[in-house]
Amino acid sequence: MDMGFLCSLLEIDSLALMSRRSQQSQNPRAMRRFREWEVDQVFLRRVGGRIQANVWTVSSENEVQTERWFTPSSDPVTALRWLGDQVAAKGTVQTAHNVRVRWARDETFLENLIDDAALEDEFRDAFELGIQDTRDTRR
Repeated sequence: MDMGFLCSLLEIDSLALMSRRSQQSQNPRAMRRFREWEVDQVFLRRVGGRIQANVWTVSSENEVQTERWFTPSSDPVTALRWLGDQVAAKGTVQTAHNVRVRWARDETFLENLIDDAALEDEFRDAFELGIQDTRDTRR
């Protein structure tokens, strides 16, 4: 292979790289921002002998993610403690301060909702303990 040809290819690659870097420095949105995720709502529904939970998380840029979990217990308190620990262990969610826990009567999770403040406290406490454990293991 011709060395002149290889040198010209390397020059073209380095010029393209420099061009991309200058475009990124001119574009203020090109820098990656860290998104903070917060647990917004937890919808619960009994399915067989377990509890199904749909967890809605919201980012600092108002993006929404939904995850479906099946808890290993039919007891709501035990299920929410387990769920809070599992969501915290993922490490992608930072807070659950304003979480709302609601029971759903149907499969749509959008109508006939019943708020449960006591379970909100259980979830919040389990999440906070779980997030502390996750942070401790990462240090």
